[in-house]
Amino acid sequence: MRRRLAQILAVFTSLAILMLSALFAHVQQRGLPPAPAAAPIASTPEDAPAVAPAQADADEEDIPPVGRLVDRGRQVYQELRCSSCHSIAGSGNRRNPLDGVGSRLTRELLRRWIVDPRSIDPKVWKPSYENLSNTDLDALVEYLTVLTDSDDDRK
Repeated sequence: MRRRLAQILAVFTSLAILMLSALFAHVQQRGLPPAPAAAPIASTPEDAPAVAPAQADADEEDIPPVGRLVDRGRQVYQELRCSSCHSIAGSGNRRNPLDGVGSRLTRELLRRWIVDPRSIDPKVWKPSYENLSNTDLDALVEYLTVLTDSDDDRK
């Protein structure tokens, strides 16, 4: 009698583990609906917001060229809503943090992850931003390159 009860308990336990595993796998693979294709963001000077010439000159003199590129990259990151899937300094979706990505990946690999992520990992669910202008892509790569594990002053 005890042996029979132990067998029944083992079968039910196995079934429970199997069902929980299937449920967990389903939840992990469900993901979000695909994002709409990204349109180029201010790919030409005509598309950029109008700035008074005196203000533009003053701003450009204060910020070194690399700093402007990093700032534009941060802006592209925000416009593309990258924080819905990624986090930086704890802000955004913590499932896929980008802290320190600049020290782990080369610029070329960062570009491929942005433009054609499935060429690196066919199983990854990530939108490709092949329509992103070269200027904005360079800026985004520059921004990601400067991210380190210890930076706390980013937003």
